Amino acid sequence: MDLGLVSYPEPTREISVIPWRQEEMVVAMSPSHSLANREAVMAVDLQGVDFIAFDEDLPIRREVDRYLRVYGVEVNVDHALR
Repeated sequence: MDLGLVSYPEPTREISVIPWRQEEMVVAMSPSHSLANREAVMAVDLQGVDFIAFDEDLPIRREVDRYLRVYGVEVNVDHALR
């Protein structure tokens, strides 16, 4: 393969990385969740919620954790996805 789309790529000697686009962060939840009817969810709204996160060794998880720390938000990581 000569082309691939990757989240949080790290360039190496063998791989050139060209930023493609910026994505807005979204929150996925059950339609019955207390936050589901809002037009927007702010970081502080996530304080104390049960949360399904990415595995700790993935760059996306580190970025989400960093984002939550900036806003002083702690979530209850109930499960981690690899």
